[in-house]
Amino acid sequence: MRETRLQLMPTFNDSTRTEYEMFLEAVRSRRLVAAQEYALGQELQLDREVDQLQAKLASKLDQLNNALKRMELLDERVSKLLAECEMYRGELGFTLDMKESGVIPSKKKRKR
Repeated sequence: MRETRLQLMPTFNDSTRTEYEMFLEAVRSRRLVAAQEYALGQELQLDREVDQLQAKLASKLDQLNNALKRMELLDERVSKLLAECEMYRGELGFTLDMKESGVIPSKKKRKR
């Protein structure tokens, strides 16, 4: 059995041209397989990275959706409070106008 070792420069001794061609073909085959395995590994790594980024994006979009829902609720509360403040400001202005004009509102008796 022939020992396989790395040959940087083959020596032309008693080997025939056919043996060298077979050796070079075996080297080409091994390199092709190694290149295919490397490409497959790179593709798998990119697939993993895509999956991770898609998961992160989905998570951030979910967080954004929740934040927007909270903002809508806060907007409704703020609008309601603003309407109440405007109502009380109007009542205050009306009451101050009555006070300045000297008009005393009549007190209505409550029915019990």
